[in-house]
Amino acid sequence: MNLLTANTLPFKLTPPSAERCLPRPRLFAKLDSGARLVWIAAPAGSGKTSLVSSWLKARGKSALWYHIDAGDAEPAAFFAYLSLAAGRFMSDDEALPLLTPEYALGLPVFARNFFRRLWQTDCRLLVLDDYHDLPANAALHVLLRHGLEETPANAQVIVVSRNEPPAEWARMRLSGEVSLLGWQDLRLDDDECRRLAANRLGHAMNDDRAALLNRRVGGWAAGLVLALEHGDIEGGNRLADDPLLFDFFAAEILAGLEAELPEFLMLCALLGEIRPDSAAELTGRADAENLLADLARRNLFTVYHRGSGCYEFHPLFREFLLTRASRHYASSRWRELTARTASILCAHGDFEAGIERFLAIEDWAAMADALLVLAPTLHAAGRIAGLAAWLAALPETELDRRPWLRYFQGACRLPINPEEARRFYAMAFAGFDVADDAAGCYSAWIAIGASFIFAFEGIAAADPWLAVLPALRERFPAFPNPELEAGVLTFSLFLPTLRHPDTPGLEGIAARLEDLTPGIRDPQLKVAAASNLLMYWLGVRGDNLRAERLAARFAADSLGEATPPLVRLMWETMHAFHYWLAADMAGLEQVLCRALSFAETSGVRILDCYFKLQAVLIPAYAGDRKGAADALAALLPYMAMPRGYDAYQYHFLRLLEARARRDDAAVVDAASEVERYAARTEILSCASYALLAAVWRCQAEQDAAGALAAMNKAKAAAPGCGSVVAHWDVLFAELELAESLGDEDVMSRALAEFFAFGKRYGLANCYGIHWQRPVLARYCVATLARGVALDYVEGLIRRHDLLPERPPLQADGWPWPVRIQTLGRFEIRLDGKPLAFSASRAPVKPLELLKALIGFGCRDVGQEVLADALWPDADGDAAKRALHTNLHRLRGLLGEDCLSVRDGRVSLDPSRCWCDVAVIETMAATGECFCADVSRCPLPPNGEFLPHETGLPWLAEARKRIERLCVEAKLKCRIGGRG
Repeated sequence: MNLLTANTLPFKLTPPSAERCLPRPRLFAKLDSGARLVWIAAPAGSGKTSLVSSWLKARGKSALWYHIDAGDAEPAAFFAYLSLAAGRFMSDDEALPLLTPEYALGLPVFARNFFRRLWQTDCRLLVLDDYHDLPANAALHVLLRHGLEETPANAQVIVVSRNEPPAEWARMRLSGEVSLLGWQDLRLDDDECRRLAANRLGHAMNDDRAALLNRRVGGWAAGLVLALEHGDIEGGNRLADDPLLFDFFAAEILAGLEAELPEFLMLCALLGEIRPDSAAELTGRADAENLLADLARRNLFTVYHRGSGCYEFHPLFREFLLTRASRHYASSRWRELTARTASILCAHGDFEAGIERFLAIEDWAAMADALLVLAPTLHAAGRIAGLAAWLAALPETELDRRPWLRYFQGACRLPINPEEARRFYAMAFAGFDVADDAAGCYSAWIAIGASFIFAFEGIAAADPWLAVLPALRERFPAFPNPELEAGVLTFSLFLPTLRHPDTPGLEGIAARLEDLTPGIRDPQLKVAAASNLLMYWLGVRGDNLRAERLAARFAADSLGEATPPLVRLMWETMHAFHYWLAADMAGLEQVLCRALSFAETSGVRILDCYFKLQAVLIPAYAGDRKGAADALAALLPYMAMPRGYDAYQYHFLRLLEARARRDDAAVVDAASEVERYAARTEILSCASYALLAAVWRCQAEQDAAGALAAMNKAKAAAPGCGSVVAHWDVLFAELELAESLGDEDVMSRALAEFFAFGKRYGLANCYGIHWQRPVLARYCVATLARGVALDYVEGLIRRHDLLPERPPLQADGWPWPVRIQTLGRFEIRLDGKPLAFSASRAPVKPLELLKALIGFGCRDVGQEVLADALWPDADGDAAKRALHTNLHRLRGLLGEDCLSVRDGRVSLDPSRCWCDVAVIETMAATGECFCADVSRCPLPPNGEFLPHETGLPWLAEARKRIERLCVEAKLKCRIGGRG
């Protein structure tokens, strides 16, 4: 049955009819107790199911009824069916999640979330019937424990089983969460025996006779029905819960029926879920529905399910009938009947039951045909284990005749073993090719491309598949549908960028894919297409404007409430990459926190390794070595059996961290691992970074010649590596190497080349910059001094908030966050823009505080000095309060980091705040002039300090001090001397 499109509920999701069931008030009271979880455990035929169904009828309750069977050993099957059952409590656009492979690492979380959402519907009662049919080693035991712990106080779960709760539920039992109704509770008492007998016989039975009969059957409901049906009320045989006696008396009853009825019953037992039309077709009896209805009315171990319109034999009775049938019919006839039953079941949509019967008689062709119909539904519902097992049972010849079955073999293996999945997809492709099936060929080709994303190593194996595509496109020029075109274009773009970035026509592919992507219906394909487009425009082409437009275009898709969890996390990987390249660490950190939190709450943990790899970058950027080391340590559990690419990334981050703390031994070890795993990936950009690893390894080993040789190889390979970021990292590493070797000529050339390349592609970040911002600051100072790429360098400085070790007073183009002019005029510029106020709203006192701070020396000015200067008439405490208030207001104007107070002394931060007086003080102290020419010297001819200020009591002394500094600076400064 197609679980996703069934119009009526399957048999296993419908409650049995409560007609003619014996009301049992004494047990109803126990079910009324309000316990969140009730477990009913008693032998077969004890009336467990009848008790619950009659209680529901008596109380007018509606329940979600679930018949557990052996197929529920696959948790995905259980949750798929339960999601279908819950649909009647939900609107058409809502659905409970399916247990698809992405939840494999978060199964308990999935179970909890599933049941939380179930109880958010109007469902308040769940019945799990036949729990004993679940195998003892089934994973569902643990998942149900997690899920049912979420049952709210106003809801109830009733479990019906022949056994007591499994060991996995021990904690729930010990905590008193489980109310147990056992065999002693369910045994019929004498009154119940009398009432049940009267119901079946049509007349009353006296108390003594009922008590005698009840002692004989030991309170066993099935035994009582057998005795009454057989007419053996006074016999001496005991009928207490003995299956052998059940079989004996059932045979006796069968022998007493009309001649053709026993065969009718045996054939119906083959069906399991007995639809009247199926029974009529199998048995040839036009009156099948009447016969079944009569059996149900007589309560002869036959139950009617009103929700599905089907009948069901009691398990003991069905088992007896099947055993008897297998002896009654010759083996050839039995096989024929089983095959016919399977065909009827499939014709009525019950493919699972039909497939099981075909499997039992090894009718491989019929089983394969049925699987062709059912496989897409099972795969979509996440029922991969069951589907894979059925496919594995089929002979190779049957699979080869049906390429779509090979395709689904690959789909089952894709999350587990992408390389093996690719082998099955290749078989499917070959079959589709022979069959001239365009949709099949393109589907298999796309799936093969997806296998490389899942594996992300051994990418060279994609070359033959790229080679077959032109011929395929020529053979099938029209795509069967836009989704297939989008899929082919996605991997036509993705695979070449990893191995052959110079492939002609990639830009045209990207443009066409960008047009198609908004209309893609498959959310996973849509995010894959968008991600590959972003990687292409940003990573390969360096087109930031196009990438920005693309990210904005799909922003709504990434965080929509209806977005599937895995797809939402896939979008987050795209956002993380984008923020990192843009050097937006606040944005990156926000994405990573959001993604990891969502992964934990949703149970989709398969991308955790990616996000935690990116999380290392946050403390690394801030220079937090311990934080970076801790983040790397958190990745160790993922390195037990990593993908090659994940291991490559991990060891590359280790390498960068080891370089940052100058640990040569760790550098050598990590570099060797980077080289090893990069070779496994067979990705060109990884190979470029492996060459950088070789450079750094040689440096750590004091092998300058080896480092230069490796750098020459890296430089030669960089233009064709398919990543402008990797190329920029190579240029940054060359600059570092030249600096370490003291080669001024190479450094000068490399400096110009590095910034020119970055400006050409609008680059903002690479690994070298990310881990060594102080080094970048030093290079920016040197570049500004040469007057090269001033606007671009200024943008980098602002983007990375660079703070060089020594304030770059000589770099006139340095984009100071705050620039204060006090000689000749008073002006404040924030990020290059003048700070202006209206006359009525000017913060007079904070600005006066700033002027006084500069007048008294800019740095280490005592708070008492400032308080006395600005509030000479106030008492000590009032002056202190006024000072603190205005310091706070001044920080609000300039920025928190521009002003510091330590040990009672106030300073302007020289790394963030340029001030002409501070420059003069440095010039006077060192004799060094930081100006390129006289015209740009901060010592103008009429450079009086705050010339437009009057009436400030401290101003005259400050002017005298600064005038002396100017004279001293002019005497010592070479430019001042020439002036």
